[in-house]
Amino acid sequence: MIKFGIYLLESSIIFLVFYLLYEFIMKKETCFNFNRFYLIGIVVFSLLLPLMSFNFSKGKIAAVDHSIEEFNDFRMSYYDAIQDWESNAFSVPISKEVSANSKEIAGVPVDWSSVLIKLLLGIYGIGVCVCLSKLLWALWRLKRMVFLYPKTKINDVTVVKLPSEIASFSFFGYAFIYEGKIDTPELNQIVAHEKVHIEQRHSIDLIFVQFIASFLWFNPLLWTLIKSLKTTHEYIVDQKIINTGYSLVDYQTLLLSELVSNNSYGLVNNFNLSFIKKRITMMTNNKSGFSGKVKMALTVTCTVLFSLVLFQCNSEKTDDISDELREMAKNNYNNLSKESKEQLRRQAELVFSISNNIISVNGKTINIKDIEPILTEVGIGRHYLVRFKIEGNQSMRTLSEVQAELRNIDRRKVLYNGETDSGKQMIQPFLVPPMHWANPSHDDSIPVKPDLSKATHNGNVATLDGIEYLNINISEGGNYRETVYNFVKNHIARQSTAYLIRVEYNDTDNFKNYLTNLAEVYQGFETVYKVRAQELYGKDFSDLKKEEYISIGKEAPKSVFIAGK
Repeated sequence: MIKFGIYLLESSIIFLVFYLLYEFIMKKETCFNFNRFYLIGIVVFSLLLPLMSFNFSKGKIAAVDHSIEEFNDFRMSYYDAIQDWESNAFSVPISKEVSANSKEIAGVPVDWSSVLIKLLLGIYGIGVCVCLSKLLWALWRLKRMVFLYPKTKINDVTVVKLPSEIASFSFFGYAFIYEGKIDTPELNQIVAHEKVHIEQRHSIDLIFVQFIASFLWFNPLLWTLIKSLKTTHEYIVDQKIINTGYSLVDYQTLLLSELVSNNSYGLVNNFNLSFIKKRITMMTNNKSGFSGKVKMALTVTCTVLFSLVLFQCNSEKTDDISDELREMAKNNYNNLSKESKEQLRRQAELVFSISNNIISVNGKTINIKDIEPILTEVGIGRHYLVRFKIEGNQSMRTLSEVQAELRNIDRRKVLYNGETDSGKQMIQPFLVPPMHWANPSHDDSIPVKPDLSKATHNGNVATLDGIEYLNINISEGGNYRETVYNFVKNHIARQSTAYLIRVEYNDTDNFKNYLTNLAEVYQGFETVYKVRAQELYGKDFSDLKKEEYISIGKEAPKSVFIAGK
């Protein structure tokens, strides 16, 4: 959802920039065909540009490079801010129904950011449904009129005779004209007018733009653009009619005589709109000469330059470091050396994929034993993450085999990227334990799988050497959030951090279920943090100061050990 929201925001900003270029430079020019396609292009490019990237060579113009970097830093700041907001909003509080500490859990504050996001999403969906319904209704009504009313052929145009006295209009190959005007002297001019609309295929423009407007209905400028496009259509027709030899005075008189109704079907080009005065004024204006061509060139140049800057910024966002790595290192990234940044870039570009028990990288299938030489070739040392993107239906057996190989080659920092049952992307970074015979070149202090055969057991809690182990098999199902919450809160009450949560999975599990249930475990911690933030500081967890955040993290560390079974 977060990416879609950012996409809509950036699309609206691009739309605003391009439409302002039209308003301030081209609106009053008589380059009507250029304006028509530019207005349609605004819609197309505002949808496509946020998705496109192209990395240009850098370093030739320092000022330009610096400006792009500044703009990209600003852009990434709102990416990070909104990601933080969504992360907090969708940390679902644990169930309040059955718990030994139900009074404590009942104190979990209402997450208003989550409510607001879901409310906005609901409003957006309702708006889309309403706009699409209106579009379909208009299409159905026009189709019904074609079949319901009598038709005749006039000057190679199919004319639908309307019983109501409304302004003439056209839609695709049909001209809709009040039957009382069929035998009048001005009929030929009316038909000629509508024939130009039909030949120019203006109906396609309007259907396309109004379809897009249904999804971007919240942008008021888009509805203004539709009016501008209709106006441009009329300017084009007026110009062609005058150029074919019709009397300017007679044609203007016809426009005035058509001011009988304000009916409009949205999807059609009415013979008269509310801007008759502007149309008459535009007919008498001199054609845009050299100055018009200069303005066209200026508009195109500004559009291209803005697009190139956006391409480069998209490339910066894509190639700099991945979203998940930025989330992990965003506070320190700007302080890294060039060499460290380059290493992060190379690390972000190398992603192993696992699907249907097949391991691949850059679209090429590899064997498990190929992982080490690939990492060595790219220059990813043992102190950097090894990244995997896992399909949801992938069995955990292959992942266990991959983890065993990573332990063999002493590459223990791993990041898994996958999707939970709810469709939310989840990133899981962790350390895999060393082999019992391994002699790693570092002293990482991580818990290895202990022998609990001599431990004291009380349900799913085992106690050994003063450390309590909460055993959770995420293959068996259960309320993991509540279980973790109660376990950790009990230790907080005793001012103890001597605990470890052992999360086990079966090799027959699939990765999506594994991530979904693991997310439940971590959300138990998130709820603890939210409750403690209120208890200790009277604040939401997201509003804590750095030292307050660290304090809560120290009294309730996320001590989680993941192991296959």
